[in-house]
Amino acid sequence: MFAIRRAVPYVLISLFLSCSVGFCSQKDQGRPLGKNEKFNVVLIILHAFPRNHLGCYGYPENTSPAIDALSRDGITFNNAFCQFPLTLPSIVSIYTSLYPSSHQIVHIFKDKVPDKAHTLADILKIYGYFTVWFGNTADPLMGANQGALKGFDELCQLRPRSSPKEILSWIKRHDKKNFFLTIHPYWTHPKTTTVDIFDNRFSRRVPRRFFDEIDQSYKNGWMNIQEKLKTDPAFLYQIFGEDWVTQNQQLLLQPYSSRLRVLFGTEGGAFDQNFHRLSDLFLWPVDKFLNSLEGQQLQYYLWLLDSALLEIDEDYVRQVVNTLKKEGIYDKTIIIVTADHGNEYKEHGQMGHGRLLYDEALKIPMIFHIPGLGSGVKIDSIVESVDILPTVCDLLGIPVPYQAQGVSLRKLWEGGDKGGEERYTISQSIGSKSIARNLAAIRSRRWKLIMDEEGLELKELYDMKKDPGELQNVISGNLEVAKELSEKYISKIKSLPSYQNSKSEFFPNIDEKTRKRIQETGYW
Repeated sequence: MFAIRRAVPYVLISLFLSCSVGFCSQKDQGRPLGKNEKFNVVLIILHAFPRNHLGCYGYPENTSPAIDALSRDGITFNNAFCQFPLTLPSIVSIYTSLYPSSHQIVHIFKDKVPDKAHTLADILKIYGYFTVWFGNTADPLMGANQGALKGFDELCQLRPRSSPKEILSWIKRHDKKNFFLTIHPYWTHPKTTTVDIFDNRFSRRVPRRFFDEIDQSYKNGWMNIQEKLKTDPAFLYQIFGEDWVTQNQQLLLQPYSSRLRVLFGTEGGAFDQNFHRLSDLFLWPVDKFLNSLEGQQLQYYLWLLDSALLEIDEDYVRQVVNTLKKEGIYDKTIIIVTADHGNEYKEHGQMGHGRLLYDEALKIPMIFHIPGLGSGVKIDSIVESVDILPTVCDLLGIPVPYQAQGVSLRKLWEGGDKGGEERYTISQSIGSKSIARNLAAIRSRRWKLIMDEEGLELKELYDMKKDPGELQNVISGNLEVAKELSEKYISKIKSLPSYQNSKSEFFPNIDEKTRKRIQETGYW
């Protein structure tokens, strides 16, 4: 197992934070689940995942039997939303309980998580938890180099097919300790489903010719790299360093074969993040292919998505749950299944995420297995990604940090989902190609308004009860509703403090052209 250990004087930090009057909310000091008991926490984050492909959210195919079982044995939130439809800002909101306008982490290789923003791993480590993260350590969107994963004792590379054994072994080695285990499998990302194609009942529905078309798009991308290497190697030297390019030149000049596709994805990225960066820079033919999909071809692709989900369900949910049961700690473990964000599959004409703020990209699964709680609870109230941290702290009897902008959801299942004061969710996105983060949305159970991030230019309004697909913009006939929502959004944003205390700068080796691309897309 590839692991990165981090030594930090947490005893001193613990003493400081425990004594700090600002660390915990005076209204909610936390209530443990049981007397004299500490509970483990397992957080599973699905990657760029449309929740309507889960059985517990109504999908007719059997893609997620283990996740569905957790839903039947726990609490399912039917209206959970992320704060940003892009991985880096979204996971920072999950880990810190800060809205993007407060943590201001949007761009890879640039923005840094503020020192004074405590992550969930930070907090649980202070209270004696051993913390570990399994994911793609080479993916810059995970934020390892920018502080998003601070507080984890170990960062472990997640590899397809072999990784479940490493996770299960880790649980067995730590079953006598209290731990916080995060698993972030990424096979459901739109691009990754074309890299790691699993052999199961969903992928077997896809004809060979479709796989050949996928392969051809990667071959075209590979030829782009080779053309650049031959005609403008200085460009590659500037981004990756001349030593790296020279060292890998023989590999990069090989004729394309499907075997080389893994260098663009999980296996190659496990060893060298430059291969991941190459894929984002030169594989635009793959993007073009995905955006061209319609009708039956789009269905073929969605079956590959289902295939990846089934693999995750088997490897990272069922086997983890079974191991927790065998080790006798299932009933001492809180399990949370969620996603960083969703993804669009042509519902509004586009494939992907990051720019638009329709529910396909914002609505996420959120399922809690909580020891001792009655099973099969479904809650319709609006909840958000930022609510995960305060909810976990509340369940463990740990003071909720003063920074938390979400709320504990415990009251929703203890008091019942009786409505009460309506809650609104707010989200932001990169928006246009020239101005980063310039779109925002505010949503109630009935209405959703999409506007510029300042809340001044009101663009789209949808009646979500009548039009859950967001197909009919009714803003012209409901201007007062739109204005009221924009005022609520502006009031909310103005109430949120910024935790950034310095201007972020791009890493020194990032060239100007790439900086512009990152600013416009959030990616390479």
